[in-house]
Amino acid sequence: MKKCVYCGAELNDNAKACSNCGRILPKEDWPEEKKAD
Repeated sequence: MKKCVYCGAELNDNAKACSNCGRILPKEDWPEEKKAD
């Protein structure tokens, strides 16, 4: 889980926008498909 930088709602790690406040998350917070954790 990660948190929305705008409203603090908990989001899925692969979210690119907040499902609570509707704002698009900063691109640096987006998941990187080529990065393997």
